[in-house]
Amino acid sequence: MFNVRKKILLGGIALCALLPYGQAYADTLQEAVQTAIQNHPSIEAARAVELTAQETQAEARSDFFPQLSASLTGGRMFANNSTSRGLTVDRGEAYSWLWEGNASLTQPIFDGMETFNRVDAANARMEAANLTVADTQENIALRAAQAYIGLLQAQETVQKVKDYKAKLTDYLDRVELLVDEGAADEVEAAQARNINLLLDETLAQSEGQVDAALATYKEIVGRMPESALEKPPAGNAMLYASADEAVEYAKINHPLILSSLNEIDAAGYDVDAERGVLFPDLDGELSYQQRDQKEEIGGELEDARALLRLSWNFATGGGDFARVRKTKAQHAEKLAEHRDTLRQVERDIVLAYKAMETAKRQKSIAEKRQKITQTLFGSYESQFEGARIRLLQLMQADNQLFGARLENLNADYTVLLTEYAALASTGQLQQALELAEGPMPLAEPIQEEAVELVPEEEKEPFPPKQVDDKVVHSSSFKGLIAPAPETSEEADIMPVSEPLPVSEPEADMEPVIEYEEKTSTPLRDERVYPDLGE
Repeated sequence: MFNVRKKILLGGIALCALLPYGQAYADTLQEAVQTAIQNHPSIEAARAVELTAQETQAEARSDFFPQLSASLTGGRMFANNSTSRGLTVDRGEAYSWLWEGNASLTQPIFDGMETFNRVDAANARMEAANLTVADTQENIALRAAQAYIGLLQAQETVQKVKDYKAKLTDYLDRVELLVDEGAADEVEAAQARNINLLLDETLAQSEGQVDAALATYKEIVGRMPESALEKPPAGNAMLYASADEAVEYAKINHPLILSSLNEIDAAGYDVDAERGVLFPDLDGELSYQQRDQKEEIGGELEDARALLRLSWNFATGGGDFARVRKTKAQHAEKLAEHRDTLRQVERDIVLAYKAMETAKRQKSIAEKRQKITQTLFGSYESQFEGARIRLLQLMQADNQLFGARLENLNADYTVLLTEYAALASTGQLQQALELAEGPMPLAEPIQEEAVELVPEEEKEPFPPKQVDDKVVHSSSFKGLIAPAPETSEEADIMPVSEPLPVSEPEADMEPVIEYEEKTSTPLRDERVYPDLGE
């Protein structure tokens, strides 16, 4: 019987070894972002606008080619004219069948460069639509990254709270045991229970944030995670050392800025196209006409022509000049929108980089506070072993250590979020995730201050003890950030740590943006119309 079980076990192990490695995979940030980009409705809408611009371009280009028109007429007619009266002797009128066919081919030769300018305008708008798709993808990529990291943070927070819950319950059991034995009073037990309840509140809040993060993840990615999430690394090499360098890069490469430049060009071409309407049109024409009818009303007809046709239409009410002035105003509007876009992009980059710097400073502080709290908790453990402090005080110190580690965890995720926001502010997030090719080489990595990290898992300096059939831990691996309590009166307060904080830049750190009235891509002189006159 034992041999049979052994064979089954070995067979199962061999079968597991033969399974493809992809069966045990994790959803990566890159996969989540790529799925969001491929399926999000806002990107589909942007691509539909892009397709519209492509068809508009094809429509404008078609005006370069000849226009073919043909008509065929058949039926019966009545005529009373000089021809019928001259060929009839009774009534001066006649009835006849009528068959007529017309075909003409018209080739535009000159139209005041209107067609050329409308084609150029359509080309510029198509390029602007392409860049708008790229900017929409960048925004969706950032939202997907935020949803991914937010869900990962919420899940890890819940897991750590649950892990610490067991140790905190152990503390509570020990305090209540001391109360039963008369070694502690009921006040200490009430304070211990209060700490435990506050941890329950933190756990409930964290679990609620997991549910919210899952809903956000599904909305942006389009599906729930199919497996465990993987934490992406921090410190991307494409981050610039300063916001000024990032702004200079964005002025040349940001899709939103490039799109606004193309809109300016398109509006300028529209002005030239409307000016072309003021000139006469010259067309070449080939035509052929054939008619079959009775002789009494004119007889058969065959007409073939090859000619040049010059035509000119002028609105005496001033409509042509009004359209020119209107397109000039639209061009001025695009110029103003471009300057506004420059300011907005610069503001977003500066704020994103300042937020990232703030998050990294907070991360450094959190790591130092965690290290100090860890050292302080070790001292409390030594004092507890020497019977110099009470168990409730040790519980409070351990609770503070848990908070310090939780705060350090949140600070770590905040750094990740601000880094991806900084990449997206310059339009480089997809490049950083290797989902798009970048127009510029990688930036120099930011030199960060080296901070000594506190190990996540630390061995307990004292082994668990057996007290009345219960395994008692003398230490724990997590706590809340706060000074160690000196007395038991401080034990009834436990700060609730937010699992999903997002650091905002302080009000006094908001930069003053100095805007230059020139762009990295110079506008053509003939496209700038300072006045709106005729």
